[in-house]
Amino acid sequence: MLFCLVLGKASLVLVAVMLAIGDFYKVVGKLDNALSLYNIALKKVEAKEIPIKYAIICLVTNIHFWNKRFPIALEQYIYAKSG
Repeated sequence: MLFCLVLGKASLVLVAVMLAIGDFYKVVGKLDNALSLYNIALKKVEAKEIPIKYAIICLVTNIHFWNKRFPIALEQYIYAKSG
């Protein structure tokens, strides 16, 4: 319910709030929901060179790593390093 509500209003939700909700989903083991929220948050800050952008990339990368999607995780690490 919360997940659908947040996704529906993603353009209105602050990045910090998305990260907090994503962290909640990560803690309860719903990694795919957390990943979706982190990706939306990343899209909101992708054009900016701010530290939170790289923190979000790290969160996304870790979830791919935990889900054993190693090629995607490696791609994200390289993207973060080149940024």
